[in-house]
Amino acid sequence: MKQYRFPPRLIRLRDAPSYMGIDRNKFNKLVRPHLTEIPLGKQAIAFDTIEINSWIDDYISCNGRRLKVSKLENDVCINAIKCQGYASGVKPGTLKNAVNMPKAAGSTRAREKLAALKQKNI
Repeated sequence: MKQYRFPPRLIRLRDAPSYMGIDRNKFNKLVRPHLTEIPLGKQAIAFDTIEINSWIDDYISCNGRRLKVSKLENDVCINAIKCQGYASGVKPGTLKNAVNMPKAAGSTRAREKLAALKQKNI
């Protein structure tokens, strides 16, 4: 796909699949029937990028999946909530504060899981 200084409003049929990050066959089967074809001259066909972006948004809202919370994250959240009542001077609800809890406050195992989770997210 050609690089432009400003993104074009219309893109040609040959560029539309790569614009969306899919192959030509999938574009023709899934997307093309829902878009308005704009003829450019005798043979060229173009599509409106705003209409393509709108189709993508609709597709994501209907078919997108959120990641499920892993068991480790769920256990950490439950243990962190239990630990919050015991921690003195620590603001509840933040990962950083839960990891930096004094040893006397809360569960050692919960702090270890939170620290591992923090390392994983870095």
